[in-house]
Amino acid sequence: MIMLAGKAIRGTLDFRGRSTRLEVMAFWLALMFVGVPLTLVLASLGDGSRLAATILGYALGLPFAALFVRRLHDLDRSGWGSLAVVPVLLVNGYQSVRASLDAAPSTLPWWGSLTMLALMAIVFMFVIAPGTEGPNRFGPDPRSSIDPKQLRARDQQDEAEGAQDPLLR
Repeated sequence: MIMLAGKAIRGTLDFRGRSTRLEVMAFWLALMFVGVPLTLVLASLGDGSRLAATILGYALGLPFAALFVRRLHDLDRSGWGSLAVVPVLLVNGYQSVRASLDAAPSTLPWWGSLTMLALMAIVFMFVIAPGTEGPNRFGPDPRSSIDPKQLRARDQQDEAEGAQDPLLR
């Protein structure tokens, strides 16, 4: 599990390829056991540390964003679908910054909370859905055993042909 979470962190800015359900769940668990307590400790220190906790939360969210795009690729869907999560992130960030600057915590109207719950449910459904079997337009099946030399040769061939990243197409 730790190796899978480490793989997600190493692929922080890698939006190419595919990721398995296990890789996403391992990273999410690592985030819950390490990131959340660290963020809570920072937030409890006061004097602007809530802002630092918000920044840390976004920094830990960046690997998850790349991982979610790769998860969508495993479902043979475009990574652009991950932009549906942006409103959730913006609202959470706004509430965190406002709470760190004001004494009174901000709350969402009922429809805002309902919308955020719906978006989180959609993300969860994509995370737990089984991926496509075999290779798809975003790469080989991550569950099959593939020789790393074959992958490197394919990357070099793509670079020589000037192939674009599927996310940018």
